[in-house]
Amino acid sequence: MIRRIILITGHPQNEQDKNSFNFYLNYYYNYFRGNSGGAYDEDEIIIYEQPKSAELKSLTKNFISDYAVIVLIGHGATTNENQAFQINKDEIIKAGQLELNIEKQLIIVESCRDILNKVFQIDLNDRLPKFEYGGIIRAPINRDIAKELYNDRILKCNNGVTVCFACSKGGSAWNYYFSFSLLQAAFNWHLSSQNHFQTLGICALMEFVKTNVQGLTKKEIDKEQNPEIIGTEDFPFAVSKF
Repeated sequence: MIRRIILITGHPQNEQDKNSFNFYLNYYYNYFRGNSGGAYDEDEIIIYEQPKSAELKSLTKNFISDYAVIVLIGHGATTNENQAFQINKDEIIKAGQLELNIEKQLIIVESCRDILNKVFQIDLNDRLPKFEYGGIIRAPINRDIAKELYNDRILKCNNGVTVCFACSKGGSAWNYYFSFSLLQAAFNWHLSSQNHFQTLGICALMEFVKTNVQGLTKKEIDKEQNPEIIGTEDFPFAVSKF
């Protein structure tokens, strides 16, 4: 199976933006490189930082893969019923224009608007869960098995595109709560010894993320944020550790 991760950061408005974009770019990269995110190899991950539209046009025309995850991190807005994304200082594209000519795609849009100063840090240390599930201790699965479980889940999914937005149309994405919740929840699920030779699909994950982000934004900054998922193909996002 040919599979790819495409990580794209847009145009930062200031140094804080730049640091935040890089921070989450690295965490998505490290997550997908680990067993938890499907054990992607370095050559399966493509990174674009403030790309020109010509680069992305070439990508959409020439890209060959059976499955792809596309992550957009940057500033966005809703215009004419479309999600706009600023890829560089001079160009804004519609996020939907990045749909590749492949049968199975997962698109994650972390469009940050009105960003506040506080940025959550994600703890991805691979710590063993506490000894608490009836005395069961399982040996961690290896990288090859993690890939096999992840790829098998992809093959069982129907063709289609599933898009995850950090917020609902017309809303704002605050403090990267969406990416924080998405990555942290997926990794916590990965570490649990209750999940044995399983994969966690994006649809089930987004149900938790939506509730978690709503609670975080209300509690931390007294704002509203409602992540949204469009599409029903339950592509894998996490693989169990055991």
